[in-house]
Amino acid sequence: MVDETTHQPLQLKPVVGRRRQTAHELVRETLRHAILNGEVPPGTRLVQAEVAEQLNVSTTPVREALRDLASEGLIDLDAHRGGTVLQLTVEEMEEVY
Repeated sequence: MVDETTHQPLQLKPVVGRRRQTAHELVRETLRHAILNGEVPPGTRLVQAEVAEQLNVSTTPVREALRDLASEGLIDLDAHRGGTVLQLTVEEMEEVY
């Protein structure tokens, strides 16, 4: 994944819960955590193939996770370009968290 403002690759650290997770849940929780903690800054494009490669999953769970994050208002989803991280207010972050 590349941050479009600095063109440096981002490093995602998988978020592992206490219970068993599906690949979809792993991707969703990892991206949600990275977005809410500022590890993936607003405006960053989330390309399905790149996220899948970093988290060692197929693109299907990534696509499902991006849909979930778009429904939560964390990213803007474009069917052909992947997702773009949105700028959130403090109130929005508290609501999502």
